[in-house]
Amino acid sequence: AGAPCQWGGALGTGLREACVALDKILELSGGPFINGEQLTAADCHLLPLLERAEAIVPYYFGSEVLDGQVPFARARRMLEVARATTFFGEICSDATTLGRTNIVYAPRGFHADATVAAEIDGTAREVAQRWLEVAREQAPARRDAAARLVRNH
Repeated sequence: AGAPCQWGGALGTGLREACVALDKILELSGGPFINGEQLTAADCHLLPLLERAEAIVPYYFGSEVLDGQVPFARARRMLEVARATTFFGEICSDATTLGRTNIVYAPRGFHADATVAAEIDGTAREVAQRWLEVAREQAPARRDAAARLVRNH
């Protein structure tokens, strides 16, 4: 996530299929985790990936994509419970940091959703748009985002 995919729309078929499969597993388990109420090693592996998808997909493709194109409500619940009740709450990051550290992977000419980025970042749309335009070319902006990531961990 973080760059448009050639096939399957903004999310590509891989992320969509993974979200559909996880949703089925979480539904069968009764959630919030893969094994129901008990956090497992598999959940621990998934949490950082889900955290990034939850942050990056809206940052670059709009806030409606996860809920409109794939089932993400159970994955979001998994993240919320993990943040509130497990070690993950101590090590998780924030959407701004995740979105900004991944801008470098987007193809040239790609434009993030500045309105959603501004909402996530807590800035005006114009401020977010200006940052998104210069971030690819300016290493200090990316270093600032990386430093925020390190401070959060």
